[in-house]
Amino acid sequence: IKKIIFLSTVKVHGETTNKEIFFYDSDISPSCEYSKSKFEAEQEIKKLSIGTNLDFVIVRSPVVYGPGTKGNFLKLMRLIMTGIPIPLDNINNKRSLIGINNLIDFLILCNTTKSASGKTFLVSDNNDLSTTQIIKKIRESMKKKSFLFYLPPKILKLVGYILMQPSNIDKLINSLEIDITYSKKTLSWNPPFSVDNEIKKMSNFFLNNS
Repeated sequence: IKKIIFLSTVKVHGETTNKEIFFYDSDISPSCEYSKSKFEAEQEIKKLSIGTNLDFVIVRSPVVYGPGTKGNFLKLMRLIMTGIPIPLDNINNKRSLIGINNLIDFLILCNTTKSASGKTFLVSDNNDLSTTQIIKKIRESMKKKSFLFYLPPKILKLVGYILMQPSNIDKLINSLEIDITYSKKTLSWNPPFSVDNEIKKMSNFFLNNS
């Protein structure tokens, strides 16, 4: 093996950025087993490269979306399909995301560009959105008129605890924002696919397979 491109997670820096956004060299603070294991794997890859010809690149990604997506994106699309009013209007958070096609484009560049060698990158669509904006874009792409209304975050958190899903509510109302300036400058890269088009592809796949 001559080269390893390891797809890690931005969560090695933490779960939220309610105070400050994450940069490629921000402090490491994983808080769940998933992010801890990702960071441990990063460290092992670096150890393997010492004294060998093994080349590596580490890519820390936020939530990935696209055709066949799962997790909260799938839950939101299913909820929008029902037409049930959604209590997520005026959520003023910021979430960094990356469409699968932008991620693939970046990974290919990491494989073909020498300047990526031995470096760690953050990657996103470079177009951070609030939860409310995400829902509206999905709703528009699906041509659905689901009603949005406002509930205070404290009430939403209470509902999350009652339903025993506090982490899912936190993901919907908290921010997780990253700065990809270093990635863009180092590799002369800009995400080639727009958020609107990527969400439309995701929604079309869902509609055609649900």
